Amino acid sequence: MFKYLLLAAVCAYARVNACETVSHIDNFKYEQFKGTWFEQQYYNSDNEGSAKCVSGTFFTNTQNNKNRVLFTNQFDKSTSLHRSIGSVNATEGGFIISFPNGQVDTYSVVNTDYKSFSVLSKCDTSSKSVSIYLMTRGRNLASYSNKYKIFVRFNETLDSIGLHRCQFQDAICHNYY
Repeated sequence: MFKYLLLAAVCAYARVNACETVSHIDNFKYEQFKGTWFEQQYYNSDNEGSAKCVSGTFFTNTQNNKNRVLFTNQFDKSTSLHRSIGSVNATEGGFIISFPNGQVDTYSVVNTDYKSFSVLSKCDTSSKSVSIYLMTRGRNLASYSNKYKIFVRFNETLDSIGLHRCQFQDAICHNYY
C-alpha cells in the first residue's frame, strides 16, 4: 500500500513542478524542423482530450512567406478527420502557434535529430502542468529500424528534465493513420 502512495506522490510532484524543469535545445533550426510530424506518445497532455493521433505539417505559405502549421487529428476511427491551421512564429528554442480562435500555444523543442524524432513540450501556465510529446517523421514508430535508439533518447530526455513516465500514454496511432 505504501508503495502505491509513494508512486502517486511522485507522479503528483512531477506534474506540479514540471513547467519549471523543462528547457529547450540550443540553436533550434526551424527550417530543418519543417515537414510532417506524427504523435507517438504523450505525457499529461491537457489538450489531447478525446483527440487521437495528432499530426502536424509545418510549412511556409508561398503566397505570403508566412510560416503555418496544419494539425490533423481524429476523435475515433468512426469520425472524420479534424483539421486546424495556425500561424507559426519560430523562437530560439521552439515555436509559438496562434490559431484563428485566439488560442496561442508555445512549444519548446526539448530534443530532436530533425530527421526521425522530436520531443516537444508545452506548458500550461495557468495550471503549471506540462505536456510532452514524442513525435516522429513516420506514421508508425514500429517501422523505424532505429526505434530502440529513439526510445533511449526519449527516456534520456525525460530523465534530464526530471519527469517520470507515470502518466505516459501510447497514442496508438497505427490504428488511425
